[in-house]
Amino acid sequence: MRPFWFLSGIILSTFLCLFLFVELLNLPIETFAMSWVEGGGVLGMLLSITLLIADVFLPIPASLIMIANGAIYGPWLGAFLSLLGGVGATMTGYFLGRAGEQKVSRWMGAEERAQAKAFFDKWGLLAVVVSRPIPLLSETVAIMAGLSKWSIGLTLLSGILGFLPVVIIYALSGAFASQQDYGLFTFFIVMALGGITWLLGKYFYKPLEVKETSQ
Repeated sequence: MRPFWFLSGIILSTFLCLFLFVELLNLPIETFAMSWVEGGGVLGMLLSITLLIADVFLPIPASLIMIANGAIYGPWLGAFLSLLGGVGATMTGYFLGRAGEQKVSRWMGAEERAQAKAFFDKWGLLAVVVSRPIPLLSETVAIMAGLSKWSIGLTLLSGILGFLPVVIIYALSGAFASQQDYGLFTFFIVMALGGITWLLGKYFYKPLEVKETSQ
């Protein structure tokens, strides 16, 4: 499993370096994104979904966009739009991983790939659900799920389960509170939710019994 964890670390580090690089360039990504989303209407809806999906590649202020969706479109429509964007980002990362599977297979042997697949078969649902609200880690886990050829259906399901409480919290915050006053507070609530989910999953989640092979 060492190549699996090493590759996960490389992907996570790459996202971190990309984020820091864009921050050093001081590009007005947040201002640009929020100015379009706050325009409202159908265009604003489409742009909010697109920007949340683009968060896989760029340091998009996803939490602010989800709060804005709640403020502009109301808690339920806003949460639905954020859910579409968040799950879309998960599946984008997943298919990005699937696209790179052939190249990775040259570096990871058949036994390591089988072990990685067995890991996601056992723990993938919990791993994807818990990682959804965590920046950088969420993209890394989604890509690794694709590289491991984990189930598309389970990736979609876990993406929905992981994002659903997150988008509701952010949308309610945007609909009933000030972004400036409660945005950071809401972010910490979401992070705490991820931690609680992990703790509950650790003690109550029953992984599937999957036989690890060296195909």
